[in-house]
Amino acid sequence: MTIHDPYQPPTSPVDGVAPEFERVEPVRNAASRQRRLLGYVVDNVACRMLDFAIVVAIVIVRIAFVGGSADGSDNAWTGFVVLFGPLLSPLPYYILLEGCFGRTLGKVVTGTRVVRADGGPPTFRQVVRRSLVRLIPFETFTILGKKQECVHDLLSGTLVVPAHELDPR
Repeated sequence: MTIHDPYQPPTSPVDGVAPEFERVEPVRNAASRQRRLLGYVVDNVACRMLDFAIVVAIVIVRIAFVGGSADGSDNAWTGFVVLFGPLLSPLPYYILLEGCFGRTLGKVVTGTRVVRADGGPPTFRQVVRRSLVRLIPFETFTILGKKQECVHDLLSGTLVVPAHELDPR
């Protein structure tokens, strides 16, 4: 007679690894420096357009609902948003697009994608870390080093690779 011990850990065969835990081959070919720089320019333009839209919306809301002048001089908050909003707008841009799709507009244009070092999609934590590191002044210029990696790639454990290497069609 076998007694079942409910406190024993469950057993499973060692050979039967679940498909979501299968090892992915490491990605070897990072995107070229030219692709990375073009993607940066496209993303920067997209962020500035987002900044402009946000500032215009704030000014319109301020005039329509609060009253005041269109230049925002009578409201310190509007002035603060106009001056410092563009510094923080890349955070939601990169976190939302890279977190949800693994690509930003610049990466779509250049045909690249963000992946983990093992080739899988990046985790949310990695995407947030990438985005926060981008706030370091002059971090963008680290792509000009000997390796084709930026500091935000190294500190988050991610790579930018050509998308066709991941999605062979």
